[in-house]
Amino acid sequence: MTGQAGKLGDVGVVQAAVALELEESAAEVLGVAACGAGRAGEPGLGGRDGAGVGTPTDLAGLGSSMWCSRAASSSATSNPTERAKRPRLHRAEPGKVWTAAQLRASLLTAEKHRLSAFFHLAAYTGARRGELLNLRWPDVDLDGASIHIKGSVGFVAGAHRKRQFADKLKAGEFWKGAEDGHVFTTGWGGPVHPDTVSSLMATLIKEHNATDGVTPLPHARLHDLRHVHATTLLLAGVPVHVVAARLGHADPAITLRVYAHVVNEQLAEAATIFAERVDGAA
Repeated sequence: MTGQAGKLGDVGVVQAAVALELEESAAEVLGVAACGAGRAGEPGLGGRDGAGVGTPTDLAGLGSSMWCSRAASSSATSNPTERAKRPRLHRAEPGKVWTAAQLRASLLTAEKHRLSAFFHLAAYTGARRGELLNLRWPDVDLDGASIHIKGSVGFVAGAHRKRQFADKLKAGEFWKGAEDGHVFTTGWGGPVHPDTVSSLMATLIKEHNATDGVTPLPHARLHDLRHVHATTLLLAGVPVHVVAARLGHADPAITLRVYAHVVNEQLAEAATIFAERVDGAA
């Protein structure tokens, strides 16, 4: 019994030590204000106006403060959290996107390339680059000239299938594609690397701008075709939840947040329409 009591006593000592250490750690975290504010302008442990730690930047400040309190009782001379890159507080809105006329001009230039159907789908569906490159032929209805990408519906012309058959004949025994393989492939039938279509976008813009007698296109990324798609639909009055479904957003709130500038333009137009209706009433 004495040995058992000794073991139980040891357990009690360990539990007490752990509790003491946890208490000391909590005291360090709660008392970090005495160590300094870290980077200028950063919120404290309470976040904005003491509302609690709720943003990545608040958590970054918390990490710095926790280190600071620990450093007070150690020989460390530099704070590694000071070298950490803080996340952006707000997601930037899409920049200036192409007009419908500019989009059409770019697609006409792309028609000369074997992957022209890719850019056509990117513009007409708003689908992501990876979603399009992962398309397989069983997902395509050539009779109905349509495809389904999650919430989006697009169209694939039979001409693209014929072009791929031509590539297959040219490659012969070196063809790497399967019968029901990727819709968009290299000239040898292999999957297209995502960076290929991204860089090709810039190449096509340069080719267009080098043509005599055309209006130059401003710089645009491949992902900007998605923004053109969404912006064009929203400005045309398509409901936000419909646009969100086409873009594959799980929540229309995401669409509202990303394209808030477009929605604000619609609000201004709505005010004008209302005023015109009332002022013109008999």
